[in-house]
Amino acid sequence: MFTTRPRSRTHPFQFPAFWGLIAFGVAAWGAWKFELVPLSLFVSHEQLHVPEEDLPPPPEGVEPSNRHLIHSQTVDAPAVVQQVIPPPSSSSISVAQAEPSPAEVQLASASNQIPARNQLDETTEAARQLAERGDEIGALRLLSELYWQHPELRDSISGDMNLLANRIYFETTKHYLPPHRIDFGDRLETIARKYDVTWEYLARLNGLDPHRIKSGETIKVLPGPFEAVIDLSRQTLTVHSHGYFVREYRVQLGIDQPAPRGQFHVVDKVTNPTYYGLTETISEANPANPLGEYWIALNDEAGTLSGFGIHGLNPAAPQDNRGFIRLSNDDVNEL
Repeated sequence: MFTTRPRSRTHPFQFPAFWGLIAFGVAAWGAWKFELVPLSLFVSHEQLHVPEEDLPPPPEGVEPSNRHLIHSQTVDAPAVVQQVIPPPSSSSISVAQAEPSPAEVQLASASNQIPARNQLDETTEAARQLAERGDEIGALRLLSELYWQHPELRDSISGDMNLLANRIYFETTKHYLPPHRIDFGDRLETIARKYDVTWEYLARLNGLDPHRIKSGETIKVLPGPFEAVIDLSRQTLTVHSHGYFVREYRVQLGIDQPAPRGQFHVVDKVTNPTYYGLTETISEANPANPLGEYWIALNDEAGTLSGFGIHGLNPAAPQDNRGFIRLSNDDVNEL
């Protein structure tokens, strides 16, 4: 018989490989935390597959009848804002002076208003029935079609349409796509890219602190991007997603330069901007600055524009008409 000496068991702390693994983990966490390495090390850049049947079908006739004036490119509303991967979030914006043609004037005559009024009654009733059955997407689709096809009826449907749009795009009580589950290492920016929206929108929609999202939580998501159309004759800016109405704002036109017509992209967003006028420059701290607190810079595809954008109002002088495309400060902040 041979007696064997019991083999001493080595604690894991005594293995160099153990400490190497710990060191690597700490280094990797620090690199992610302080953005020292590409995010792709931790988060897949694979596009999220959303089944086509889960996406709301775009309404028919989402563009005004003057197609040569307003063009829509959707995937973050007809022609004013198209989302581009941030930073900053870029959007396409169409600006048009929707002057009616002789044919349109004829269509708007008294003899042709009765069919439109009948369509209004039928559409609003059908939309209300869909909403009562819980199909808010279908209801908004009907009203959005009417919104783009008959601008003269917009005031009549604004109440129902805003109620539906708020429920779909700004409330968390009901999900229209499966909730997105936050995984370890996710960031709100990368989640937003998967859905073609901005991280600011997801944060506001879900009431999140973008720096304190938690693994395992679920959040409401919607397919983007959002776009917008500025109608100079009606002085409105309409935000939409795939043709679905989201929000309408009133705008005013400044005197610094005529607003060009066409399709534009958001190229920058600035808080407390400096005003560069035709004859003067006014710093952001100067009470005489006419731009308000926010500036959304726009440019065309060729990058030929300079100093053109959307901005707020000077709270000390709200009637100051310097500037370009002006919204109230609350509206431009939300936009």
